[in-house]
Amino acid sequence: MQQQQNMFPMVDHLSELCVRKFCAKPETADLKLRRKKCVNIIKNVLAPHFCEDLRADIGDAKFSLIVDESTDIAITKLLGVVINYYSISRSLVVSTFLSIVEIDSGDSICISEALLKELNKWKLDAKNVIGIGTNNASVMVGSHKSVYVELKKHSPDLLLIKCVCHSVQLAVNYACKQFMPEDLEYLIYETYNWFSKSSHRQSAYRQIYELMNNDKTPLKIPRVCETRWLSIETAVSRVIDQWEELKLHFSIASIDEKCTKAKMLQSMYNERINYLYLLFLRPILKDMQRVNQSFQSKKPDSTKLLKDLLIAIKSLKHTIISPDDDINVLNSDFESYVKRDLYLGYAFEKELKTLSLDRTEESQVRIKCTDFCIELIHQLKKRIPDNFEVLNKIDLFSVGNVLRAKKESIIELLIFFKVEDVDNLKRQYDNLQYNTWQNVENTEKFWAEVYNYKDSTFTNPYKELASLALKILSLPWSNAEVERLFSQVNLIKTKLRNRMNCTVLSSILAIRYGLRRQGKCCFDYDVPTKCLRKANYKSDEGVENDELVFIDEIITTLN
Repeated sequence: MQQQQNMFPMVDHLSELCVRKFCAKPETADLKLRRKKCVNIIKNVLAPHFCEDLRADIGDAKFSLIVDESTDIAITKLLGVVINYYSISRSLVVSTFLSIVEIDSGDSICISEALLKELNKWKLDAKNVIGIGTNNASVMVGSHKSVYVELKKHSPDLLLIKCVCHSVQLAVNYACKQFMPEDLEYLIYETYNWFSKSSHRQSAYRQIYELMNNDKTPLKIPRVCETRWLSIETAVSRVIDQWEELKLHFSIASIDEKCTKAKMLQSMYNERINYLYLLFLRPILKDMQRVNQSFQSKKPDSTKLLKDLLIAIKSLKHTIISPDDDINVLNSDFESYVKRDLYLGYAFEKELKTLSLDRTEESQVRIKCTDFCIELIHQLKKRIPDNFEVLNKIDLFSVGNVLRAKKESIIELLIFFKVEDVDNLKRQYDNLQYNTWQNVENTEKFWAEVYNYKDSTFTNPYKELASLALKILSLPWSNAEVERLFSQVNLIKTKLRNRMNCTVLSSILAIRYGLRRQGKCCFDYDVPTKCLRKANYKSDEGVENDELVFIDEIITTLN
């Protein structure tokens, strides 16, 4: 971290250090590199090199964009752009940094103009954009004035994929606020706040926990953060697992510290019905968290992601609707089938029996839990991608389904993606099982193998189908990559480097992502000779100049 924060000032001393430590005759060595030249090498040599490599790798391929806007440490509005495409040279789907630009405002016109300007700068045709992934803000996905609407003017077949990670978090938060007791939110948030800034309280609680658990160390109660998708699940699980210990701690703290918060938390931990509600929430939050983790994965099987979301929704359905009522909650009015006396989980039912509530109180608890599930399904239905029923069939392109002898028809999916020769692609899909393939475990590697396949006449009879499959795999199923981009921005542009301009920031990101794209690190990447020559603006002799050895040091610092 310290290295990243002080990279440019460090360069001022690097040349003198190398001269004194490694040169046989320090007085005759010609090694000069200061922060000004370091910045120029980053902006004008290394970053353009990796940008040229990226542009050449994209070629004329269809691609998807993931966009989001945020504010950096200097309160500058930034638009981050990540590109997804199939790399022919690497035979894999690449998701990488494309650009980050400063914008004047966060309205749809400003964002779309900046995005189109960047595509033009990269010489990428807007007609080749097949999908756009964004958060669920109206400025991005609105049906009248939005970034999606503006881009659709240039690419009529553009597919909008709303970020499922954001969708699940918003749906859960909304349902909790509507139907769960307010005490639960206060309890989870304030339990973390109670310990966060007091080592004395942490030590006191640790002694209680170790005494009650044979010297085992307690796990920390994590912070519930709005910017971390469904971080509440871990916090809820930790509170449940340490309920009795926390209850005792706050009972003691309410006497020792005599503060209002301790007394409130003591009262909430003594209210056993709060524990009951958390037991109900935990398995549902775990299911939602599992969906989020699959969408946030860096290398997921894209064909199965929507199926994972559908499984989570079906799990909610079975919590409130009898298995005998076989209905699709996504396209029907399911509330008339809801039963409010179904089994709500082993831990919940077990705890409910110990509380010995009367029928009215038990009924109220079950009604709240059932209403929570109903609202959560409604919220997920509102936020799932358009044409979800069709997109859900994308798992027909997973390697497991493709190679089955008996498989579903892909005609509906082909029509959705506006394939011209449906019969031809259907025949290719049906014939795939008759070949022997090497990559039968990984969907992406399988379709890359199909794309590069040659028959006895050195032609590829499956090329159109493979192109469609790889285009589908390139769709922006998650917004996670652009969120990771802004995490990198926050690591680079810190409080100590808050004056860094967008050009330098973008250049550093281009180098970092370029190395990652190459599968290289600072110590094993060979900088091309032409880059070394560009860095040596004082001489035309290229790599002869001693100061050029610092290219490697610069890359090391940036990585």
